[in-house]
Amino acid sequence: MRGVRLKNMKFAALALYLSLFANAMCANSQPIQTTKSANKAFNAATEVKTFYLKLLDSDSGFIKEFEAQAKNSSLWGDVHSGTAEPQIVAWYPRQDEWNDEGFSQDQHFLVIQPIEFGRQRWLEYDFAVVSEFRVLREGKSRVDPKDRHAIPKFVSNKITIQFLGFREFKSIPSKIAE
Repeated sequence: MRGVRLKNMKFAALALYLSLFANAMCANSQPIQTTKSANKAFNAATEVKTFYLKLLDSDSGFIKEFEAQAKNSSLWGDVHSGTAEPQIVAWYPRQDEWNDEGFSQDQHFLVIQPIEFGRQRWLEYDFAVVSEFRVLREGKSRVDPKDRHAIPKFVSNKITIQFLGFREFKSIPSKIAE
């Protein structure tokens, strides 16, 4: 019995060491993010798209990574090639919590950026660059003390959007079970 306890302690110590090592290695690589606060409701998908377009316009590291991904398109680099309108898709995981005092949300979104080739009377797409974003929202609300059954009124909102990286996307047909 003592040998089993000693093995469990060694395993626990090793697991603790590895988690501390992983934390130390990841501590320097903070995600690119933005935070906003307001006393109005945010549309998470719209905010993700705005942040994405800002990164694509002005963040040199983001642009470099994006272009490395876009080179997978046979159309990229041609004078008639460029980016089409990015599509924002709610993704997984997602978690929402709420009560009378407020709410919190943890959502993921994919930004699908089609690469297009176009000229007069011709438009073609052969590839899309896919990136993932995490959206954390916290909000406060207030219930009318005279009417506890009324819908809570919105007070404030905070949204943080984190760029989690580019993702390889493959479309693989599913197999029907026999």
